[in-house]
Amino acid sequence: MRTERIFIRPILILVATCLVFVANANAELGTPFWSMYVGNYWTYSGSDGSGNSWTQRDEIFQKDTTTVPGITTYEVRGYKDEALVATGWYSISSTELKEWREIGWDDLNNEWMTITFDSGLLWVRSPLTVGDQWTSTTSGNATEPGIFLPLNISLDSTVESYESLDLPLGTYKAYKVRHVLHIWNTLYGFDQTATAYEWFVPYIGTVKQEAEGTSGTQTQVLSSMSITENIIDYDGDGKTSIAVYRSGTGAWYIHPSSGTPDYGVGFGGDTSDKAVPGDYDGDGKTDVAIYRLSTGAWFIHPSSGGADYGVGFGGDASDKPVPGDYDGDRKKDLAIYRTTTGAWFIYPSFAGAAGIYGVGFGGDASDKPVPADYDGDGKTDIAIYRATTGAWFIYPSLTGIAGIYGVGFGGDISDLPVPGDYDGDGKTDVAIYRSNIGAWFIYPSLAGAPGIYGVGFGGDASDKPVPGDYDGDGKTDLAIYRANIGAWFIYPSSTGPSGIYGVGFGGDASDEPVITNPGSYM
Repeated sequence: MRTERIFIRPILILVATCLVFVANANAELGTPFWSMYVGNYWTYSGSDGSGNSWTQRDEIFQKDTTTVPGITTYEVRGYKDEALVATGWYSISSTELKEWREIGWDDLNNEWMTITFDSGLLWVRSPLTVGDQWTSTTSGNATEPGIFLPLNISLDSTVESYESLDLPLGTYKAYKVRHVLHIWNTLYGFDQTATAYEWFVPYIGTVKQEAEGTSGTQTQVLSSMSITENIIDYDGDGKTSIAVYRSGTGAWYIHPSSGTPDYGVGFGGDTSDKAVPGDYDGDGKTDVAIYRLSTGAWFIHPSSGGADYGVGFGGDASDKPVPGDYDGDRKKDLAIYRTTTGAWFIYPSFAGAAGIYGVGFGGDASDKPVPADYDGDGKTDIAIYRATTGAWFIYPSLTGIAGIYGVGFGGDISDLPVPGDYDGDGKTDVAIYRSNIGAWFIYPSLAGAPGIYGVGFGGDASDKPVPGDYDGDGKTDLAIYRANIGAWFIYPSSTGPSGIYGVGFGGDASDEPVITNPGSYM
């Protein structure tokens, strides 16, 4: 009887717990359709038929090359009401996501239980198509202190429908997938089956799930998330929000992508203030913030509801603010690039003032700072674009000084650097916007991608490039802000040219579109 009882909860962990990954089911065959970032997280509101409720938060903790021998996996941790309850290890490829190992807390015996899948358990494959069905069968074993049980494991999955869901974060189109998990061992008389449903949105991942539990139907619905490192997202729905900072009055005007009403925030107003938005408090939403050039002071208005605060960091007349997540803790760090000396000074949120450090990188009079996550490790990399030669120099956080490299891309006098993840592979791509002709040129980092390409979009003398992920598919979209009329024009990657649309927002002579990298344009 003990053998039978201890497996009830692990089955629910495997089926009902969030399967945390980021999927782009519209990717072309042969290209990765998973884009995982260390530090991404999802929070769900859960309830059951007996009125019990909880929160479930899942995060990608690290990239792991040792836990599963010979397999590179991502370690994903699950927290129920902020207590760690499960950890899974997943591998990704161009066509599938597999789980190889799961550790879950067994409440009945007050012990951790580990289930290992010898060949990996196939949860999702690409492309997702309604009517598609697959079966994954593997051997494995379950262990906890004093117990070792060989297992047979089968997972039957069916893509049942493509539905429109109204969620707290907005309306999303999602694929409904039914999973039937069967775990058995004939010798010991153990046999358990469980069914769960998951709704997947391309790139965002699981937005809703249902499973039958001892207290009735358990339902979890996505309530907040942080799934990309470098977008402007004030409402936490995983899509770039349109916003302007009106420097003449120190007012921010925000147009949330979730459809909630537009609103304004008075914050700033000094003639030297520059907008430096970012997620400084780590709640998955962008905070209103300004950097005061005249004094080298940062002022931050946290979205989490904490008190406004200021930090003195910078102050040289040549300093440009370059905030980013340089330490990988999911919070924006204060940082400045001192153009006169080519020095970067970084104030890590993880270590605080004791961890402030400097890096010499750049220094040419034409250098523009373009920090971003070029190596896909979840940390912002130091980088500059040398306008006089059209050269990019990148200092990857993953490899350090030994991995510094250059890319020749650009060079026209009107070129503006517009780095972004245009191919959805989790790495920032080198890109430029040629303002004199309204052309975008992009150099995809994705292995096997078609290569460098150009797109004509923009061209008005007042156009400013404002790339971002406006459709929430995990790829950077082309976008411009036409200052002379206060109009945004967006070219979604999910729809192509047929989906281009415009939004009137702004128009005051002092309006500046809020962007991810203010240092590049100042």
